Amino acid sequence: MSPRTDTRRRSRRWGPALLLVVGLLATACGTGGQAAGGGEAGEPQRGGTLRVVHALNPSSLDPHTGGSGGDHVSLYPIYDTLVDFDKATMEPAPGLAESWEFVEDPPALVFTLRPGVQFHDGTPFDAEAVRYNIERAKNLDRSTVAADVATVESVEVLSDLEVRLNLSRMNTALPLILADRAGMMVSPTAAEERGAELESNPVGAGAYRFVSWRPGDTLQVERFEDYWRPDQPYLDGITIRYLEDPQTAINALVSDQADFMTAVDPADLERVERSPGIEVTEGGGLAFDSLYYNMAEPPFDDPRVRLAFSLAIDREAMLQALNFGTGEVGWQPVPSVHWAYQPELSPTFPHDPARARQLLAEAGYPDGVPVNGLAYSGERQVRKAEIVRQQVAAAGFDMTIQVLEVGVAVEEFYEKEAFQVFVSAWSGRPDPNLTYQSLFTDDSFYVVGESGVSPQVLDLLAQASSVEGTEERAQVYLPLTDLVMQNAINVPLVFTPNIAAGQSGVHGYVPSLLGKPKFDGMWIEQ
Repeated sequence: MSPRTDTRRRSRRWGPALLLVVGLLATACGTGGQAAGGGEAGEPQRGGTLRVVHALNPSSLDPHTGGSGGDHVSLYPIYDTLVDFDKATMEPAPGLAESWEFVEDPPALVFTLRPGVQFHDGTPFDAEAVRYNIERAKNLDRSTVAADVATVESVEVLSDLEVRLNLSRMNTALPLILADRAGMMVSPTAAEERGAELESNPVGAGAYRFVSWRPGDTLQVERFEDYWRPDQPYLDGITIRYLEDPQTAINALVSDQADFMTAVDPADLERVERSPGIEVTEGGGLAFDSLYYNMAEPPFDDPRVRLAFSLAIDREAMLQALNFGTGEVGWQPVPSVHWAYQPELSPTFPHDPARARQLLAEAGYPDGVPVNGLAYSGERQVRKAEIVRQQVAAAGFDMTIQVLEVGVAVEEFYEKEAFQVFVSAWSGRPDPNLTYQSLFTDDSFYVVGESGVSPQVLDLLAQASSVEGTEERAQVYLPLTDLVMQNAINVPLVFTPNIAAGQSGVHGYVPSLLGKPKFDGMWIEQ
């Protein structure tokens, strides 16, 4: 029976203002402020190519197969998402779907799609395209987002512009989940024709059409003239240069070889601020530096060893050494201003090397244990790994570090399981359920091995996504956060502020709480 005509109970219709959230978050995190190149810029002008420098080469240009949070900067211009989000509050907002509503019995999520949208290859964006994408995200062998849409049991095309996602249970986190990778819509025609080649030759429905990608060097995109947003995009195109070395990136910016830098290390902030003609935008964010454990083999299959490693780290000292005092300690997977944060649980891992040594002895390693560690390339990443290596040595962990390019590191750790600890980061997700699901459930791409508590985690996540209000959801996050932190499945280290910089003639950049820059609305003063 059509959800338009049945008599089953349903929730209110959700469109621009929705289920979540973080009303005070934007103010507390400082995500307001002047946009890069702000001031009295006047009306947006069309034309010009925005030259961007970004540290992380994408692991894939297929949103359903990539494994690095740094990919988003490269994916956003090419792919629009089914649901968008408010950059300041992270509330769900219309994207390729104009509106949506939950059906309660049986549970389902019904989307009404935006008319007149097409992919870059001319394929219509319609309900059939949504069905294809959701099923692809669930079933593709290489999918890294299958767990994100696990609650979607089937997809029904109701009409050209209506699609129904039948759910195994109510999941109020799903709209914001579909504002992330799982909701990035790829052209069904291109996906079928190109297969794995879509990873290097993408086709989406975003503001910019793919032109070329030289891995480790540059990505070029050009304006999609048939884009659905009126008068956008303003730019003729965007060129992203991938520069791992922050000094090289800053040199490019201050010498006018680049227009915009996506992330400025706090260590370099003073230099950038002193540079004439450069404007800086600072804000809070959901991203944090983190440790990933290989729980598939000893010693980190033992939660006592994981907890010992975590207790051996002095996060306050790391905040000073790595962030120069900016940001905050990562006691939990969300920052302290977030509605899901649990103040009574912090500090979750107080620095205690004596307790760490005791736990190691209890686990059968009284003389310490060697650790095969991994980090990905980049000055800050190497510095972070060295801080970890030095700190855990006091507790008996003899850690070596190998540094690899980010895409190779992701493959070596998550797919080949070739290392025991990955000193890495988490780039944040629009809804905390997605962060917790990705970091703490055994079927996630980002979890290597088994934690032993995944069923309990899944049960609590189901409870958290069965209610709409943030106060009600936050109550479930208390036992959930306690469970995952006590088992040290994934270990937050520090939250880093979101700092971007641009030439004074670049306008329209608005930072988001998610911390992953989008270029929509940006333009260059001619």
